[in-house]
Amino acid sequence: MQTQGDAPRTSLAKRLGLILLSLLLSLALAEAAVRLLLERPQSARVESTAGLRKRLQRENAHPKDLRMAVAPGDQLIVDTPTGFRLRANTRAVIENHRLSKRDIVVETNAYGFRGPELGDRRDGVPRVLFIGDSITLGDYVAEEETFVRQVEQRFRAEGREVETINAGVGAIGLQNELAILMETGLAVEPDVVVVGFYLNDAMSSRGVDVLRVPRGLGWSRLAGHLAHALPFLLERDGSKTGLGVRRLWAEEVAAAFPPAEGDPLTEPGAFHALLQDAWKDWGSAWSDSAWERLEPVIEEFERQSERAGFELLFLCFPVRSQVHAEFVIDHPQRRLAGVLERLDVPLLDLLPPLRELWREQGRVERSLFYDQCHHTPLANARIADWVHDFLRSQI
Repeated sequence: MQTQGDAPRTSLAKRLGLILLSLLLSLALAEAAVRLLLERPQSARVESTAGLRKRLQRENAHPKDLRMAVAPGDQLIVDTPTGFRLRANTRAVIENHRLSKRDIVVETNAYGFRGPELGDRRDGVPRVLFIGDSITLGDYVAEEETFVRQVEQRFRAEGREVETINAGVGAIGLQNELAILMETGLAVEPDVVVVGFYLNDAMSSRGVDVLRVPRGLGWSRLAGHLAHALPFLLERDGSKTGLGVRRLWAEEVAAAFPPAEGDPLTEPGAFHALLQDAWKDWGSAWSDSAWERLEPVIEEFERQSERAGFELLFLCFPVRSQVHAEFVIDHPQRRLAGVLERLDVPLLDLLPPLRELWREQGRVERSLFYDQCHHTPLANARIADWVHDFLRSQI
């Protein structure tokens, strides 16, 4: 027999059941809509390098070393007290990369650098270490398509052996790159260090955090899209450079480069307005205060080259809007050139040849860039040509 107290509880249970059922139906409809209307989101699976654990076990390695052979599900990029690194001895498969829409394999060696293991130094074979961010890493193209690997191939094609090493890591700045040089880069005893400078390098690490999808929801495209979108919608900034500092940089840029209305690719004032939209990213390169942070780091690179005895070179990668603009707007490139000239460090500014290539390609959108800075295989190949010629004149 149902008592008076049982009726409200039964009613509440029914309402909760209906709410739960409605929620599940809504999520199912949302999942169906995402699968129908949106492309498959980028996902990645990370595994230990094939055979690494077995090799370490055969060598009776310490348990601490065995943990280098990471378990599936661990991340390729790890955060350390001095910045981001690629996890050593790791193989990652990035499926449907958000830029190239391809499945890309990234393998790291014992130093945490993308590419094959490094053997002993060979007499007469220069070793060139490339340090930079995601443009240098190139995790959106195959290993053999990165300009770093193609430079090595260019030398081999002309009958000369040069070993290139890719120490690029995504979402880092110049200070983080210096730490990589100090902690692992010098250990490979490079003859040449090439720093790939980009216009947001004043930041300790840029961008926003990307949420990880729980393993049980890996099948859900809705969960995958939410993991990428929520940090942007919530303005959850992952940069270690203070928000207040970068707002100061934005105010400096606005005062020095007054914005105006119009097309940013045909009118300089409108391009200045574009700088304001990019103040959290590459717009910082127009700020004097940002350069006050950059110059001491560049000087430290030069000091390390004197101490360790390697040749130091710089590349400067432009933002896509600089390449596509009908006028030349190159304040950051000229600022970098001035600093490096004072230090007697050679620079390859990639803005002029990319502008010329853009015209040669008939100004076809996405022919050179996937987004504001990351290069297509075509652009990587041409950059490899220019860097090869630059290195040949310097080594």
